Amino acid sequence: GFEFAGWSNGVPRDENPYCYRVAARDTNIQALFTAKQYLVETKAEPDGMGDVTPGGYKDYLSNFNVEAVARPGYKFIGWKDGYGAYPNRTYQVLGKDTVLRAMFAPATYNILVESNSSEQGRVSGGGVATYNALFESLTATPEPGYEFDRWQDNNTDNPRSFTYLGTKDSTFTAYCRPISYNIRTEVVSGKGEVNPADANCDYKNQVTFTATPYRGYKLKAWDTGSQGTTRTYTVSEPRDTVVRVTFEPIDVNVYVTRNNSSYGTVEVVGGAAHKYDSLVTIKAVPNPGYRFANWEGSSSDAVYEFRISSISDTTFKAIFEPEDYHVTIQANNPVMGSLNYATGMYAYGTQL
Repeated sequence: GFEFAGWSNGVPRDENPYCYRVAARDTNIQALFTAKQYLVETKAEPDGMGDVTPGGYKDYLSNFNVEAVARPGYKFIGWKDGYGAYPNRTYQVLGKDTVLRAMFAPATYNILVESNSSEQGRVSGGGVATYNALFESLTATPEPGYEFDRWQDNNTDNPRSFTYLGTKDSTFTAYCRPISYNIRTEVVSGKGEVNPADANCDYKNQVTFTATPYRGYKLKAWDTGSQGTTRTYTVSEPRDTVVRVTFEPIDVNVYVTRNNSSYGTVEVVGGAAHKYDSLVTIKAVPNPGYRFANWEGSSSDAVYEFRISSISDTTFKAIFEPEDYHVTIQANNPVMGSLNYATGMYAYGTQL
């Protein structure tokens, strides 16, 4: 570990042994020795995972302070010569060249996984990830009525595998969103419309429909039994749905009268109460000596069938007229006298 360096009187070390001729004075001659230098190399293994204090030539028995520092994503796990797991060490230089190897390995991190809403979906696949290694896999499972949207970093892979490049524990949050379902409307019977006719609505949300009957009709009921003009539907099941509504004709009364009660009779077949747009028959029957002329302002058929088009009560008036009869008026003997009426057609009930 040491080597001869020379003599104190300046004689080079090559002269060893050295032959000294004693001079006429006292003399102190010292042999000079120095510590040898040895190469101490430092290396990080595997390469690229960490850094170590640079080495070099060091004096024999000198102390060399060495530090191993892991790079992001890696960790120091020990010295290859078995010194231990401490990254800082003091190495005493011995009588040979040496390589100090600091050992590193990828760091591991905890991967936590969660759902933004337990009502909307579940997640699985958390665990321990190794830096710069493949981690598989994270899975989001939506509940009925929902669909997977994204992870917190806007990644949309599901299931999701990835090379982990984080340098700390991480939490991955799955976001789900409601599915939009089509709500279609249907008019079961009657005449009217619903607004909107159909709508797309997210699961667990609501949409309001308004029923408007056409002229002559009224709202009978929704499929829930409700009779209100509007219906608010909540998408409570994960499927498309049909909302049904029923309209019905309004009630309209049909009345009949006559110009003279002694001329004849009138009737609404089935009674006065009828539905809008239904067929109604009215009858006029003249008494003996009279005839039916017409329904005032309308048909001339004594038995008149028509479809109700009015949304208000309607009255029909039957016009009866006396029948005309031929009356022959003559004297049994024209010589004996004359008459003030001539033979001709006279209305029933006319007094002559």
